[in-house]
Amino acid sequence: MVLDNDDETALRLTRMLRTLGHDPFVAEARYYLEDLQEHGPFHLVITEIFLKDISGLQVVLGVKGLDASIKVVAMSGGAPPALSDDYLDYAREFGADAVVRKPLDVERLDALLAGIGQADGPHRRPDASVTSRIV
Repeated sequence: MVLDNDDETALRLTRMLRTLGHDPFVAEARYYLEDLQEHGPFHLVITEIFLKDISGLQVVLGVKGLDASIKVVAMSGGAPPALSDDYLDYAREFGADAVVRKPLDVERLDALLAGIGQADGPHRRPDASVTSRIV
């Protein structure tokens, strides 16, 4: 599942995930828990920390509270670096499996997913008939 305030960033991220063989699902931040339950199973949530409707820190806690096996990547790029770094540190303390500053490119995203064990998991599409999703 991908959560980001900026539609262009969310679209770019979903394109990169598809390039890497994943089936991304973009959710509205305020409905992320409902989407996790209704459209899953999900193996990974990638969330902006500074969302409009809800804090990315709340997303980290909510996802891990719902299912601790779901990997969570917290990202930031819009706030001043010192503030972003502080919040990304908090995200890790709240249970995020990885944190990253934007912008991401496909190689960096692939390495990030490999680092948290999501490069070749059940969410990866070996062919178009597989329907499990990466969040």
